[in-house]
Amino acid sequence: MSDPEVQADSSQDSPGGCLVRIVWMFLGNFALVFSAAYIALHAGSFTSTADLVFWSAVLLLVVVRYVDVRFLKGSTVFGQPASMQHWRRYAVLLIGASVVIWGVAHAIAHLAK
Repeated sequence: MSDPEVQADSSQDSPGGCLVRIVWMFLGNFALVFSAAYIALHAGSFTSTADLVFWSAVLLLVVVRYVDVRFLKGSTVFGQPASMQHWRRYAVLLIGASVVIWGVAHAIAHLAK
């Protein structure tokens, strides 16, 4: 039997908490990569469905990470407790990197015409 005071917080180990972490660590990033690749490989209009998917994934990642940190006592990739400062850093880095990746994908598509 385990001591109740020693047990980990159940919100971090819940199925919902695990799903949230899988989304922001893996699935959302795959959506970004695949939609950026699609943009780069399919020259078309400057705004397309792939652009909508890309920016929706960025927004989803920021919101899901916020929910993880704020309500589910989320942790960093290294297992340390995450704070709102971690979330702000994540959001700024994600948005900045997304702008660059999106721009490069469109530049590749434009050059491939």
